[in-house]
Formats: sequence, structure tokens, C-alpha cells
Amino acid sequence: MQAFNPDTKLLGNRHKTITIYQMLMIFALFSSVCTRIYQYIFHKDLWLDEASLTFSITHTTWQEIFFAPLPFTQSVPLGFLLWTKSLYEIFGANEYVLYFLPFVSSLGTLFLAFKISRTLHDSFTQTFFILLVCGSLGLLHYSTEFKQYGIEAFLGFLLLYLYIKCITLSRFIFISLIAILFSHTSMFVTCACVIGYIWQNKSNLKTFIYVNFPYFLTLLIFFGFYYIFYIRYQAVGGFYEYWARFFLPHNLLEYPTYIKNTLLDIYLGFTPFARGFVIPLYMFLSCVGLYALYKIRQDLFVTILSMLGIYVGLSLMRVYPFGHDGIIGGRLSLYMSSMFFLICALGGGYIYARIKHIRIYRILSTLCLIIIFLLPMLYRHIRVMSANTHHIQQTHAFIKQIATQLNPKACVLVYKASERAFSYYTQLDNLAIPYAVFDSDLISFQQLLQNTSSCETVWILASHFPKEPWENQLKDLALNIDEKATIYTDTGSILIVLSRK
Repeated sequence: MQAFNPDTKLLGNRHKTITIYQMLMIFALFSSVCTRIYQYIFHKDLWLDEASLTFSITHTTWQEIFFAPLPFTQSVPLGFLLWTKSLYEIFGANEYVLYFLPFVSSLGTLFLAFKISRTLHDSFTQTFFILLVCGSLGLLHYSTEFKQYGIEAFLGFLLLYLYIKCITLSRFIFISLIAILFSHTSMFVTCACVIGYIWQNKSNLKTFIYVNFPYFLTLLIFFGFYYIFYIRYQAVGGFYEYWARFFLPHNLLEYPTYIKNTLLDIYLGFTPFARGFVIPLYMFLSCVGLYALYKIRQDLFVTILSMLGIYVGLSLMRVYPFGHDGIIGGRLSLYMSSMFFLICALGGGYIYARIKHIRIYRILSTLCLIIIFLLPMLYRHIRVMSANTHHIQQTHAFIKQIATQLNPKACVLVYKASERAFSYYTQLDNLAIPYAVFDSDLISFQQLLQNTSSCETVWILASHFPKEPWENQLKDLALNIDEKATIYTDTGSILIVLSRK
């Protein structure tokens, strides 16, 4: 069965419309590439999970990679771990090494999005799909994040594109085996696509299964060995404890609260500007898109529906959760981006095909793409480059400040969640800074401060700390001890200097 073929009958003024939409796509892709390059060159600091994962890689031997979980409740695909550790051994520790694979994957995602868009049936749908991808703050954020989620998104796009292009099942499974090593969620996408292949060949099902049985068996054996020797050791209890309340509930009475407080917020990472008011529109277009997909290509409809079923089923069975609110919280669902964006774009294209014969509606549709999707996307990209809004937990600059101004009679106190980032950056800069660790209990922290009475200066560094009012309480405590205390704040981190001279 062939991929979507361009349907010239669906286009209005072919030359003019395609030219306008091509310009929008090129503009969006160019802006997205530039923003990702900027984020990679002027990268952010490591935040809590990234610092923990870096510690896991730098302090784990090659022999310890297998048969044991990584420290600090971290879990990453084997290929990602081996790749990063190899680069670390060759080039040493720095963010350019850590962010390299996610960065390259993000550029690959944009390329695959363009390739998928060319299989869609009209230029409006193609442009809509590209704008959804380029406007995704989730995909943008994880383009320079030392975690596997951006790579999962890239491989989700890759497997979907390969299926749309109808490559042979044997080639698809071979590529899937490699993808699974770098993305555990690729197994879910692969299963959905295999169902699609079976649907394509339902008229000669016995022959199809007989011919391709060795490939099915290879996939099962490969995943079985991979699970036994690696994945099951990474399934640490802390993961399920943290995400427990974000699995779909089994009690039907809990669903109204779950949908209101959890489920809807997961969609924020897929929206072009992470605002909840667009979620109903997005969900409506997705439903229309599923209907349109059923009319256009039933095997792909079955594949997408299977993927959605697997997505829901994994959460119900407490195997893999959706995530939680926002861009960072919804990272576990990022591998579904390609499918969500596809059905949403098809929904928009289906509606457009029924109103485009009226000139004013064609103009309004183009303006909607520009105003609702393109301009907010450009605004976000400009904000990243002008205000460094992608920077979080900027501990490195504070650590350098401590190192340059530290004297023998000073004490350094580091919040417990900041310790891994502190260890990484002091090692990176070859610094030796003695420090003590404090936790979120400010009463204990106050006692610790009393034990530092012999120190002329006390440096307090905290990032990844609890939500308000903890930060203000820490500041008030410092000012009570030294009313002239110097307090430096940045996005997500704080440095306090107390003087006892």
C-alpha cells in the first residue's frame, strides 16, 4: 500500500498556495534549526536528573553497566548509555559531549517531520504538521537535555516515517532493533507498526505470517534478551513510586479529578505555546484527524489506533505512565509526538478541504496558521535566544563565583539535591571546595549554621529545591542571621553569602 499521494484536486490556486505554504514551512524549519543550534552552543547547566545521570555514567564502570541499576533512580537505554560513556572516555566530561546525541536527534526530528509532511495530501496539511512540530516546546526543550526523551521522539518519527513509506517488514524490524537499544519506547511504536503490517496483509494473512515468522521471532528473542540482561535491572522501585499517581486510575470515580488535574496538562508539552486553553481545540482536531485517516488510509489508521491503545494500556497496567503536567513533566509521552501531530494536522487539513473553495476561508486559514502557530513559535524561539529562557538551574556560574571569592575562613553549604551538579562542575573546573550538605528541613539547617560560627563567611548554594514558600523561608532565615546578607538568584537556583565579621 502506498503512502499518501499529493492530490492536486484538493488544492485551490495551486501555484500561489504552495508558494505561500512552502515559505511558511521553510521559515519555521529555519527558525527551529537556528534555535536548537543556539541552545547547543550556549547550553544550559545540568539540572537534577541530568546531573544524577552524569554521575551515574562517570562513576559506573563498563562492567557495572549490566546486571545492576544506575544510581539515583536513573534509567536510560543501553545504546544511549554506551554512546555517551564512550564519548566521555574519549573527549572527557562537558555539556557538548552530553548534549550531542539529543541535539543531533532534534535536527533529525525536524528533517523527518519535513519528510513526513511531503507524504500528506495537500500543502495546508503539510504546513500545519510542520508548524506543530516546530512549535512544540517539548521537542525544543529536549533538543539539549541530557536525557533520552528527545531521542525517543526522533525514533518515533523515524519508525512512523518508515511505516508510511511502506518499507519491507524485514527492513523495518531490523531498524527497530537498533532503535530499541536507544529508546525503550521504540518497542511500543514497533508493535503498533507490526499490527499495521498485519492489517495490510489481512487478505493473505497465513502466507504473510509464514514468510515473516523469522522476523517476528527475531524481534521477540532480541527484546527478551535485552529485557533479561538489561531492562529489568533498570526498572528500579523509585521510578514507580514517583510516577504512581500519574498512571490511569482503576477506579472509575477517580477519573473526573484525574482528567482535570493530570490528563489535560499532559497535552501542554505538545501544544505550540504550552497553554491550556488550546487543548480542547487540539483534541477536537485529533478526533477529526483520526476520522480523516480512516477515510484516507485504513492500515495507518489501525497503526495509530493501536499505538493509542498501547499508550493507554501501558498506563492502565502500571507499566509506563503518561507523565504529568507541563513540558518537563510530560516527557514520558514525548515519543508519541509524531502520531499526535499527524492526526492533529490531518484534522485541520480535513476541515480546510471543505472550506477552501471559498476564497475568504482560504485566506483566513492561512492567517490562522500564521497567527495561532507561526507567530507564537517565533516568539518562543526569540525568547530562548534573547532571554535564555531555556536556562534552568544555573549552578555553574555560582560555583565559579564561590571558587574565585573563597577564603580559608569561609564555609560552603550545598543543598542535597544540588550536590551532584556541584560535584560535576567542581570536577569539570578542577576545583577543590570543601562543603557540607543540608536538606530541606530548615530547623536542622539553622542548627548547621550555628555550627559554622567560626566561619567569617558562609556561602549557601541551593538549586532543585522545594516549591514556595521554601525559598522565601530560606532567604528570611539568612537575613535574620545577617541583615546585610547578599542574595543572588537565577532561574531555579540561589546563592546566599553571609558575613560574620
